[in-house]
Amino acid sequence: MENWQSVINKGVISLSDDLVITSGYTFDQFRSTRYYERQNPERVFWLDEKYMFQGHSFMVSLFFRSGVIYMLSLLCCDLEFGMEEEEKRKELHDEILQSWGIERSDQEWGYVESVYDARSNISSINIVYKM
Repeated sequence: MENWQSVINKGVISLSDDLVITSGYTFDQFRSTRYYERQNPERVFWLDEKYMFQGHSFMVSLFFRSGVIYMLSLLCCDLEFGMEEEEKRKELHDEILQSWGIERSDQEWGYVESVYDARSNISSINIVYKM
């Protein structure tokens, strides 16, 4: 993957040679990849593989709205956290983004942010695309 400053400037996330997510990426495009396993385009779904970005291992989820990518989420797997410790993963994500020189700022294509969702008890780095 390119450096993260390039991601911020372009909004392009290259998971593999045949799975490159960018603003406007459609579920139909995803359906034509080897990663398609009859996932429901109306629900958030996790990809089976883990991906390495800048020395960190991540699980990746995709969320489409009306057949177009809305959000790609990264969950760092470098450390194990128990259910009651998930907020510590948010701190790890904050540190990762800081080490990559990323702060939340709106871009033409969308934005990147680190979040903790108390309702689902999950922390992630979200790449959110404008619709």
